[in-house]
Amino acid sequence: MAKITWNRNLEHEGLQLQSSEKPSQDIINQLKANGFRWSPRQKLWYAKETSYRVEFLSSIAAYEGEVGERLTFAEKMDAKVKHAADRAERFEALAEKTHDKANQLHSDAERMASVIPFGQPILIGHHSERSDRNYRDRIHNKYGKAFETFDKAKEYEEKASTASEYESRIFNVGTTESISIEDLAKKVKEMCDSKSRIEYMSYEEAFEEGFEDMMNRMPCLDKVKEYIGYEPKYSLDDIIRRMIEYYEK
Repeated sequence: MAKITWNRNLEHEGLQLQSSEKPSQDIINQLKANGFRWSPRQKLWYAKETSYRVEFLSSIAAYEGEVGERLTFAEKMDAKVKHAADRAERFEALAEKTHDKANQLHSDAERMASVIPFGQPILIGHHSERSDRNYRDRIHNKYGKAFETFDKAKEYEEKASTASEYESRIFNVGTTESISIEDLAKKVKEMCDSKSRIEYMSYEEAFEEGFEDMMNRMPCLDKVKEYIGYEPKYSLDDIIRRMIEYYEK
């Protein structure tokens, strides 16, 4: 009987299920229906965490705790870039290998075709007719397989290209206007004409144990400006004012 277990993956912020042998088709169907996907490389089922998925996994498998370590935002982005680079390298290797195979198939087909004199017809009724037809069919199939393999190599090349461009497709969007949380609270209080008292909380109280965050955020907008001419449209005061107007309605 298969041993089925599940874990919370802190690094990927999701749920994973593994089995000592292939689960029944009924369980596989349930996993798919609940949004889980099979990872051939890791040999497990994975999905982002939701309450209904936790409830579902608890009903079919034994919980074995947390795995991995929770990552900061910067670490997550670095991991995604590395994953994309690894994926690009893998598809480049597949493309090269598949292209070599396609060239070999095409060469084999041409070599086989070169045996038949140019313009040589099939001799109907001759004892060679059957074998000749079979031979020509093999040539046709060999060419077809070569062209299919060329298409597959091109597909791998496109996937490698897409993966290699991952880092260049990351854009920071925001504003370079900087403000501390304390000054932001004072600004909101002033613009709302609020008499509320500002309460202070330590970093340890605000975040769970082990959580790490950047103490200051300032996005670099150079890339998004270069690509699409992006400029922040609203100032911080504009945004706060619009939020106030929204909630007053």
